[in-house]
Amino acid sequence: MKKLGFNKTKDNQQNNKKVTVWLAVSFIIASAIIYTETSFFDAIVDRLNRAIRGETEESIVSIDKKFVAISNPYERIEQKFVDDGTTFIKADLSDRIINRYVAGKSDLEIPIKALPSETTWWQTPPGLYQIRTKKPLHQSTFGPVEMPWNLPFQGNFFIHGWPRYISSGNPAVSEVSGGCIRVSEDNASKLYSQVAVGEPVLVTTDEFNLAMYPSQSRYFTIPQTVKAQSVLVANLRTGEVYAAREPDTQLFAGDLNLMLAALTNVEYLGLEKSINLPRATTGEASERLDYGANYSVWDILFPTLEERKWIGPQAFAHYQGSGRYLDRIEDKAHSLIMSQTEVQTLDTTDATTQLTSAIDQYRLLKYLDQYRYFLLDITKGNINTYLYGEPATDRNWPRDILPGYEEFSGGMIDKVEGSTGSRNAAVILDLDINDSGNTSPIVFISLDSSDALQDVIDLRTSLLNSKAR
Repeated sequence: MKKLGFNKTKDNQQNNKKVTVWLAVSFIIASAIIYTETSFFDAIVDRLNRAIRGETEESIVSIDKKFVAISNPYERIEQKFVDDGTTFIKADLSDRIINRYVAGKSDLEIPIKALPSETTWWQTPPGLYQIRTKKPLHQSTFGPVEMPWNLPFQGNFFIHGWPRYISSGNPAVSEVSGGCIRVSEDNASKLYSQVAVGEPVLVTTDEFNLAMYPSQSRYFTIPQTVKAQSVLVANLRTGEVYAAREPDTQLFAGDLNLMLAALTNVEYLGLEKSINLPRATTGEASERLDYGANYSVWDILFPTLEERKWIGPQAFAHYQGSGRYLDRIEDKAHSLIMSQTEVQTLDTTDATTQLTSAIDQYRLLKYLDQYRYFLLDITKGNINTYLYGEPATDRNWPRDILPGYEEFSGGMIDKVEGSTGSRNAAVILDLDINDSGNTSPIVFISLDSSDALQDVIDLRTSLLNSKAR
């Protein structure tokens, strides 16, 4: 693949490393969060990195030599915040309660009045965030309403008071939100008056549990035909792991990081935002795009994900500014505790700046499967377009990921340039592994292989055969 030319400067990278080391040490000594993006995220991610690798005893239980069970990292983060006396916000979407903790103790508890519909594409994103800014009044970009006491924590997702119609000033009648966390206006005002910009926000839900554990009955030996350095086969619903080899090893990601980039575009800009496609993006041309023309985010997603073209992220980097865009991708990865994933440039040929791990890819696919499944639907060529219409860029591109396998349910591969083989694969197959008549989404991840898709096929066979034992 061609180099696309967007990257953070070497001086900035060196400075960031120095700042990160200093802040990480300060975090350990002070046992408190200094509210800057670098210190907050790097300190948390560094601790979780060490925990995953078994360098601490932080909620890591060794079941056997095949795989190390990992407890839900969001539970570990919450406990660590409490133990360290951190001031933070926890929004529990399952119990519909917001708690603000001051010095590690609950100081304000308020009920959540409205969340999105369970069928919407715009579910509130669980994860680890921080208050980005404060807006006493914000006019929605999605409807004729304004919201009081806004606390944005990621892109278009806010905590705010009950919206009012701009024309009349009357309260909105809808009992569901468009993705934000709604509370009463009085409670929003109380929270707004107390919260500082940069304060951590932990959004949790019972459904999004990142705990993983080895299967006691279905764990199988990886066949010798599988050449990947890193392998992971796991159930996205339960966290049960069926096979693993170096699942936490950080390796070259290549096009696998396209899915993370696309997710970032969607959650920060929405699908209807119009973007001009500058001629500078011809490094990865697509016959479906005319340079200099305007396209919506929705339009650009299709050639990006179906053809695996970095032209989409390149256009978004041009629109937002490359540094800002790369920071947003990094923040999204951190929110999902993808602690081994790095997208320092949009150059997919540089093995030092496009990195990931099998565990990180599992976490990303789990999130997509539950909250942004339409991105997976694009990759499998089966998406309902009734909400946003047919894309101007066409959607009839032939699928080349596991053609003929009807159980393919979305994912991404990284093909070796000049070869028919794929180096990396992270895909979901809907399989009936228990002969129950019901399928489960099983993720198959193969990293650093001579033929990752063949690895997936061999691993699929081994998993299905394992139930015969």
